[in-house]
Amino acid sequence: SRDEALAFLRARVLESDTQLGTETLRYAVDIPAQALAYKTGALAIRDLRRRAEEALGERFDIRRFHQAVLGHGAMPLSVLEEHLEWWIERERARPAGEPVAP
Repeated sequence: SRDEALAFLRARVLESDTQLGTETLRYAVDIPAQALAYKTGALAIRDLRRRAEEALGERFDIRRFHQAVLGHGAMPLSVLEEHLEWWIERERARPAGEPVAP
């Protein structure tokens, strides 16, 4: 129940009652698909990061990865995957030490 969710969160996280109420309402009652979509995206991006780290090894730069993921705005996960495959190839070819683009 929502009351059980609130009690669970109060015991485990440092958020205000207002924030906890908003989150439990959003995810449990109002629009539970938002939580599913959020988690799906988080897992996909984590997997893409792992793939980039493996492909680039020492050349992997978390700042450059974040710029690649966030720098072009929202996009479907399938497009993001293609974009990051392209980005990995560009990273392999770029001169070492090139700064992150603003």
